[in-house]
Amino acid sequence: MNLGLLLLRFRHACTAVALGAVAGLSAPQLAAAQAGVGAGQPLPNAGFGNAQPQQPGEEADPFTPRWAKPPQQIPFNGFPLSFPKGLGAFGSYPVTSPSSGLPGFPGLGAARMTGPGGLPLFALPSEDVPGWPRWLRAIDAPEFPYVPGQALLLRQSERVWWKEPGEDAFVPLYFHDKVRSVVPGTEVEVRRTGNFELLLHGGGRVLSQGPTHLRVDSMDDKQVVLKFSTLSKLRMQLSGREHQLQLPDGSMLVVPADVPPASPEELPIGPAVLVLERADEPGQFYGRAVLWNGGQRAVRWRYALGEVLLEPGHRIQLFLHPVAAATGPGLTAAEAEIVANGPARTITGNAAGAVQCCGASFALPKGARLSLDPLQGEPFEAAAPRR
Repeated sequence: MNLGLLLLRFRHACTAVALGAVAGLSAPQLAAAQAGVGAGQPLPNAGFGNAQPQQPGEEADPFTPRWAKPPQQIPFNGFPLSFPKGLGAFGSYPVTSPSSGLPGFPGLGAARMTGPGGLPLFALPSEDVPGWPRWLRAIDAPEFPYVPGQALLLRQSERVWWKEPGEDAFVPLYFHDKVRSVVPGTEVEVRRTGNFELLLHGGGRVLSQGPTHLRVDSMDDKQVVLKFSTLSKLRMQLSGREHQLQLPDGSMLVVPADVPPASPEELPIGPAVLVLERADEPGQFYGRAVLWNGGQRAVRWRYALGEVLLEPGHRIQLFLHPVAAATGPGLTAAEAEIVANGPARTITGNAAGAVQCCGASFALPKGARLSLDPLQGEPFEAAAPRR
C-alpha cells in the first residue's frame, strides 16, 4: 500500500476522534464517525449540550462528558423573628433555653458568665476613663501618669533633641525613641529638620515643624506656660486650662480657660485652634510671621506696644525679632511743634531733636518740617490702656 495513502487515512481518523470528543459522541457513534469521514458523511448528533448522566455499571468514556448530581442542601428558612426573654445586655448573644429552639454551646461557659444555653454574655462597655490616647498602646509605650503637671513628647520624624530638667546637654531622640515624659523645665529642640508633637493634659496639643526651641516653664491644674525662643511653624489646639505662649520677640499669646455654659441648653465653646507660621525667608529666624485664629474662641496677643484681641477667623502679621527699646504707639517729639491736620500730623523742629512714632525714630534738625499721614485710622491718638 502506498505510504502517502496510509498517512492520509491516519490523519482522517485523528480528525474524527477530535471532532467526536468535542461533539460529545459515545464510543459506537465515534466508530461510525470514523467509518464515514472518508466518504463525506456528516458526524452523527454533532451538537453541544448532549452530556448524559453516567449509569451505574456503565464503563466510563473519556470522550463523553458526565455530570454528577449536586449534594442535597438544607433549605434556608430565614432569620428568627423573635428572641427569648432575659437578654443579658444590649449587643450580647441571646440566652438560650430548651424551649427557644436555638442551639447552645455548653463548652463555652466554664471560664466566663454564660446563659442557660452556654452562650457567653458580654457586659456593656464602660465609658472611657480620661487618659492619654489609646494608640500609644500600639507602640508599646510605657505607662505615663495622666496628671496636669506632666505632658508627652512624641517624636514624629527626623532628629529631635530633648533635655531633662537639671541636665546640661541635649540628648537626640533616635528612630526607636518616640515617646518621652515632659515636666516643667524640660526643653525640646529641632536644629535642622524634624517634627514633634506635645500632648498636654486635658486634650491640648502643640505640633511643631522645622527648627524650633521650646521650654516648658510651668504646668499645673490652672495654667500652662510655654516659651518659644525659635519657631518655624506651629499648630496648636488648646482648651481647658489657661495657656500662655511666649514668642521669640518677647510677646505673649494668651488662650483663656474654658468658661462653663450659662445654661444647660447653651453649648460649650470649642477649643482654640491657632496656626503660627514664620515667613519663608532663608536664614531669618526673627523675621515676619503670621498668626491665624481658626478656633471658636478669641485669644489675646500682648506685645511691647499694647494688646490685640484676635477674634476667630482673623489673622495678624508680626515680627519675631526682640524689641531692644520699646516705644509707645503714640507720637512724641522733643523740641518740636506738632500741628494736627485731620488724621495727619505736621512736626516743625524748634531745635535739634528726635521724633518717635509707632516704633520709628526721626532726627529732626532746627527748622525742618516732617509730615506724617496715616493710610487709615488715627494711629496718633493716645494708646488705650492695657486690659
